[in-house]
This record gives sequence, structure tokens and C-alpha cells, in this order.
Amino acid sequence: KFGANEHIATRLFQLAKKLNLNIVGCAFHVGTGCYDDNAFQHALQFAQHIFQIAKKYQFHLTILDIGGGFPGFDEDHRPSFSQLAQTIRQSLDEFFPQRENIQIIAEPGRYFAAASMDLVASIIACRSNNKDYLNFSSKEEKENVDKDLIDYVYYINESTYGSLSNILYENTTYSITCLRKEHSQLIKHGETKYKSIVYGPTCDSSDIVSLAVDLPLLNIGDHLLIYHVGAYSNSFSTKFNGFQTIKYFYIWKD
Repeated sequence: KFGANEHIATRLFQLAKKLNLNIVGCAFHVGTGCYDDNAFQHALQFAQHIFQIAKKYQFHLTILDIGGGFPGFDEDHRPSFSQLAQTIRQSLDEFFPQRENIQIIAEPGRYFAAASMDLVASIIACRSNNKDYLNFSSKEEKENVDKDLIDYVYYINESTYGSLSNILYENTTYSITCLRKEHSQLIKHGETKYKSIVYGPTCDSSDIVSLAVDLPLLNIGDHLLIYHVGAYSNSFSTKFNGFQTIKYFYIWKD
């Protein structure tokens, strides 16, 4: 969608020379939420080639913008920030060993924004997919059931069409815990957890917040606490199905 390959870059340098324009740098972006740290290695290798082409046309490039794509928190299926930083450092040493006169710019937007916000969502409906379990009356009967055969389904008042849109667009997996309405209490130590599914409130069957999260038995009115949703949440929110966008509360701490 964006950018220039070697052929186009060469033509741009030629045109700039003809128009007496000065080109001072090269920029790239590997894509938001980078899945592969090798993407930076390949991009920096190509950037080195662009610097060489520029030199051929008497342009002295002094700026290298390596873009963004840095995660705001660690996920199992993506490289961590430290892994990306190590790859970038090694690639810079390989492709730009003498870079004293090159200003290197990065764009770590998600890195700063993601962990700055947590989401508190209310449970507005719930059910179990195990009818036998629901019919048990005693605590002993319920304790003897294989917990792997039970799953609970919760519906919350925020969706992937709202501030959780990263789940749809970037396959983000958020860390989720719970707050009970009585005591604002997190999960108790040693408390039994069940395989749970969390849906948003819309009519869309793909409005899935989590297909597999371990949670204790919760009720309507309890809350789920979803961590690190600060990046591309408010900016991507919609009013799909007539649901309003959420309220934001800002907290400053010394």
C-alpha cells in the first residue's frame, strides 16, 4: 500500500536531482503490532541499499526513521519489545556500522499507550454449557464434576466493535481477571477456575473477547478487568448496534 521499491526509489532520486530538491532521509514501517522481529532486519537491510542508491546520485542521507510496530506488552505469539530492540541493534551494527552522523528516529506509539489504560467491563449475562452441572443442588455434587467438561459463557457491556477492536484487527490476546461487585475483589487464592468464554454485547457472532480464559464462577453485575487496552481503543471505537462508546477516567499518580 505504501512505500517504494528499488526501482521507484531510484526514479525518485533521479527526479529530485532534476528538480534540484534535497532528500535527507529514508523511512519505513514494518506494520503495527509486529509479529516477526526479522521484519526489522529485512527493512534495515533494504534501507542500507537505499542509502547506497542515494549516494550514487550525490544525496547525503542523515535521517533514518525505523517506524513503529513495537508492542506495549508481551504476548506469547509475538516478539517482545526486548527481542525487537535486540534485533534492531544487531541489524544497525550490521548494516549501518558507521552511523555517527545519522539521526535514527523510531515511532513507539503503541509501546507508550497500550499499558496506560485498563478496561473494567460489567457482566450483563451469563450461562453454562453444561446443563447437568446447573441441575446439581449440592456443593459436593458440583465439586465432583470434571471441571474440564464445564464451560461458562459471559457477556459483557463492551465489545470488539468498541475499545477491544484490536482483538479483531490484530489478533490481540488480552490478560483478563475479575472484580466482584460486593468487595471489588480479585480472584481468591486457590479458588476453583472454569474454562470460560467472553462475548461482547452485539449481534455479531464474531464479537468474541476471549474463547478460552480461566475464571471463577461469576454473576451478573460482577466485572472483568481487562489489562493494557490503551492503544487504538478510543480511536477505533464505533457505535455499532447502537451501543455507546465507553467513559474514560484519568488517574494521575506521583
